[in-house]
Amino acid sequence: MATRIVAAALLAVLGFTGGASADKGHVHHLHMEKTVFFPAQKPSIASGKVVYEKFCAACHGDSGRGDGPAAAALTPKPTPFADSLFNPSVHEMTHSHLFDSVTHGVPPMPAFGMVLTEAQRWDATAYVWALSTTPERLRDGQEVYRKFCAGCHGETGRGDGPAGKGIRRMPDFTDLKWMSGVEDARFFKGISRGLHGPVASWGGQLSEQERWNVVDYIRSLTHSE
Repeated sequence: MATRIVAAALLAVLGFTGGASADKGHVHHLHMEKTVFFPAQKPSIASGKVVYEKFCAACHGDSGRGDGPAAAALTPKPTPFADSLFNPSVHEMTHSHLFDSVTHGVPPMPAFGMVLTEAQRWDATAYVWALSTTPERLRDGQEVYRKFCAGCHGETGRGDGPAGKGIRRMPDFTDLKWMSGVEDARFFKGISRGLHGPVASWGGQLSEQERWNVVDYIRSLTHSE
């Protein structure tokens, strides 16, 4: 019962009714001017690392701390992506926004839309996100997810858990189209606060670190290694 209530709270807080419209392999988010296309396969973190090292590390740094050898000459300085409990550069942006930044550039960063394929840009976006977390956080997040979330959302995050059958609009955390329109910060808020009224939040049961860990794990379900 508790997991069903929390899932319903998460759905309501994230506002799943009308954040984006999907049609024939693409989605147009209401806050964006451009249509974002999605690959048939999950973005690959390993492939994204190859792209990042070739095109991004000179400015953003090998570990994503914004300290690459070319960074000193740039204004503004390159965005840091490295792991931290909360990184606004990653956690307050949708992945569609990150993909759009890679595609069209954010001065002084050039556009890579004519240099990289769409799949490569999605792989790079996945790797940039991966720099913001650690294997330990993902492992701990998986443990929290299995204990508190899998009953409704399913072991693989597809929204097919036995306790979630009566919940409408159960999200699929493996769906890149849908997930790309939700910021990690919104997931964290939904997990932390729940619904207003009689529904208890997870904020009193899980530490801040545990809540961010489970957000990281949920996000990881849209990528391949």
